[in-house]
Amino acid sequence: MKKDSLLSLNSGYSPELEDTFKNMIKKSLDIEGHWFIRSSKKKQHSWYFRYKDKTTGKRKDVYLCKLEEGFTKCCDITFTKLNGSYVKSKNKKPLVDIINQYILDLETRGHSLTGDISIETSKNRNTGLKDFKKYSIDTNLTLNDVDGKHSRIVFKNWFETLVRRGLKKSTIKTYLKSVRLFLEDLGKSTEYPNGYGLIDINVITTDFQNELLKTIRGKDKEEIIKEYREEYYIKVRQLFTLKVREIWENYCNNKRLDPIRDSNGKVNQPSNSLGSDVVYFISLVQIITGTRVKEVLHSFVNESSMTSHREMNNTPYSEYYSYWTYREDYEMYFLTIRFKNKIRNVPVKETIFSYHRPPDGVPHKYRKYERKQDGYEGVYETDLIDVLFELSSNEYFMFPSPNIYSSKLQPRSMNYYLTTFNNVIKEGHKTYQYGINTTHNLRSYYISFMIRNGVPLLDLCEIVGHSLRTLEQRYKREDLRQKSDVMRNTDYTSIIKQTYWNQK
Repeated sequence: MKKDSLLSLNSGYSPELEDTFKNMIKKSLDIEGHWFIRSSKKKQHSWYFRYKDKTTGKRKDVYLCKLEEGFTKCCDITFTKLNGSYVKSKNKKPLVDIINQYILDLETRGHSLTGDISIETSKNRNTGLKDFKKYSIDTNLTLNDVDGKHSRIVFKNWFETLVRRGLKKSTIKTYLKSVRLFLEDLGKSTEYPNGYGLIDINVITTDFQNELLKTIRGKDKEEIIKEYREEYYIKVRQLFTLKVREIWENYCNNKRLDPIRDSNGKVNQPSNSLGSDVVYFISLVQIITGTRVKEVLHSFVNESSMTSHREMNNTPYSEYYSYWTYREDYEMYFLTIRFKNKIRNVPVKETIFSYHRPPDGVPHKYRKYERKQDGYEGVYETDLIDVLFELSSNEYFMFPSPNIYSSKLQPRSMNYYLTTFNNVIKEGHKTYQYGINTTHNLRSYYISFMIRNGVPLLDLCEIVGHSLRTLEQRYKREDLRQKSDVMRNTDYTSIIKQTYWNQK
């Protein structure tokens, strides 16, 4: 049977793929040959590889697998069989055993008080490693399969399974990175802190990983130019501000919020628990400061509560954190954030108005009108963060879990919050029409607004925790209206005439 027959094409064969594998075999094993299909008397079709043995000079045909098992698997088996006689004894060890040990080591590094990675990072890396572990079991990978240039085929084949499963590009990138770092540590000698010295040659580089990612169809984030309009930013910010004022006015008037009930109608949360309305407060903080959602959602009420909670849970120093502080010298609250081993202080200043007097103990100012408005002689002004302190029912977190019985010492769940954001903000208020589809869009909108309103870029970088280059690459939004106004309002005729006469 011909290799380009319909049956073989259905099994994944292509001339381009064959050339790729041929070149890899030539470079890694110095063997030249080709694949072909052989039919048996029972009309069963199998893949074979034919090459010339350099020692005896005789032609050899090596059985690989059945046709229906696919051309990719056929090529994997080719490497295993051709390289089998040269495998070092230590490299015959099943790869899954080494992955299991490495996963345990990562967890230890994450929980160590002096660890070089955080618990969250170790969990993220282990997610990708566990997927690769399952692949290594399914394909019977040994340590030899990831030692040398032929390991690129293993890496590439696993990558293709991730793509076929329909995983997001960002998820695939995270998975590839976790395995790439795993192989780096296997290649490092034991003299390094995390070195294993189990493989001689590691060829899985960042460049190779990125080349694979480029083959995924669809645009990268950097290629998607999002439109920006200042009126969109203002509308969305006003939406959050007015909703927060409405909630605060109701609380000041009734001294409690509408109770949160479970499916049976039972009230099992404190009277000042925000429920799903918490999305308005967190979104408002994000759009006026450019913070990440986790930096606000999981923030501690102050530094001492953070220290107490971390000591109680034996949290490593390398772990991320954020907490609130009031600076009397600036008359302002700051959110102190430790992220990726960098600490920054983000100032937060927003006033929330109410016609009714806030509860006793809540700092506020009273401003009297020159004449009555809506039947009131004045308005009470309260700082947004003081409002949050009043509505927070926890000694540790600004936004604690609403379940005060089973999770009273934990912050709100990130996944649950993101679901609430999609339902209440994106779909409920249809903010997608303004380009707000995710919580991170609030951060990018803030950055675009500040850049276009003349805020010094270095100051902005310190507030949002990014470099100038990152601001340009990740948070660029085009203001098409502003561009069109420039073209419409510029008198090009006068400019051309002036340039012409100056040349004369």
